[in-house]
Amino acid sequence: MKRAFVFGISILLTGCASEPPTAEQRQFAAQWLLAQQARQPPAPQPYYMPTTPAPTQRPTNCITNQVGNSLYTNCN
Repeated sequence: MKRAFVFGISILLTGCASEPPTAEQRQFAAQWLLAQQARQPPAPQPYYMPTTPAPTQRPTNCITNQVGNSLYTNCN
């Protein structure tokens, strides 16, 4: 059934050799094409890296210990 429908649409879109499609046939073909395009997912959009990093909250409640030449920081 689907193959016959698609075949009929292809004839409808190309037009018969003897006579052009009627206004009703053209409207049907246009609606069918729109429905087919609506069934396809949209094309993927490119992802652009932001030029500045996202804002982050500064840590609070930090305790820093120095042992020799090393600094140890613990933030809550």
